[in-house]
Amino acid sequence: MKRSLLLFFLISYLAGHAQDRGVLQGANARIFELSDITDTIQFLKLDADTTVRKPALIVLQGSLPIPLAIEYPSGYHFTSFPFALGKSTETFHILNISMPFVPLLARPEELSANGSLREVPTNYNKANHLQTYVRRTNKVIEFLRKQAWVEPGEIILFGHSQGGYVALKVAGNNPHISKIGLSACNPFGRFDQYIRRKRMEEQSGKISSEEAQAQIEEYYEWWRHISDNRHDDNTLQGDTEKAAFSFSENFLDDILGLRIPLYITYGTRDIGSLGCDYLPIELERIGKKDYVLKAYPGLGHNYEEIDERGTSNYDKMFWDEVFQEFIRWAE
Repeated sequence: MKRSLLLFFLISYLAGHAQDRGVLQGANARIFELSDITDTIQFLKLDADTTVRKPALIVLQGSLPIPLAIEYPSGYHFTSFPFALGKSTETFHILNISMPFVPLLARPEELSANGSLREVPTNYNKANHLQTYVRRTNKVIEFLRKQAWVEPGEIILFGHSQGGYVALKVAGNNPHISKIGLSACNPFGRFDQYIRRKRMEEQSGKISSEEAQAQIEEYYEWWRHISDNRHDDNTLQGDTEKAAFSFSENFLDDILGLRIPLYITYGTRDIGSLGCDYLPIELERIGKKDYVLKAYPGLGHNYEEIDERGTSNYDKMFWDEVFQEFIRWAE
């Protein structure tokens, strides 16, 4: 009996215990850690101060297993903030949650060319699906609601790409979210873009109509395999079938079901975001007026310039403008 009670209290403690790991040395940022039965949730707060009560803004990043901060000899680079924060930290507590089983901090030599870990933990592959990110985000929100430095009833989500799907699922079921921003988020799910891309290649003359149809048929076969194995989370590399299925839902109903103000932003050269063009049709159909749709003509998935050949120029990104526009709306 005593052993059972001890186990119960230990599990309860682990399920809700949070630690303030303090200020990241050499940076104006603070690290927090939540002990969860399933894993340890680390998250970063830009601006280490916790004495002023402000709304909390959680930035939910895209799909790669990238640490939140890279440690260089000259200082830290925060990977999920490709934009200048400006004065936004004066108005908001801005936070970012680590990817499951991916360290919050890393050195450059531990990363591949795209910024993700060279050696991805197997636990990450198994945990990398929509339900994991929703659970972890809700745990962080639960923690924030108990903090004196967070304005009651003022927790805002800004999700980019995959992070938009997480934001939608959280906001649709968590009554403590006050506003939501979706960036480069396909309302019809991730798989939609594969088929859409082939049709665009057909229409531009890059491939023939027969080639396009044949390749789309192959995608249908791939999707049948994913659907038939939607619970399979076994893989040593890349997305599992469980991950692919979870991020390829049709999220239109989630968007239309929102009862809070909504901000939508995307680049018009981003194939995965073209479904956003359709959203005002459905939002107006149901009478939702508390939304803003901001399209950036000629820009790609990360708001980069794209030339006439379709090549992205990541030296010319407009993230600063995109984020500051969202901040002005959220204030």
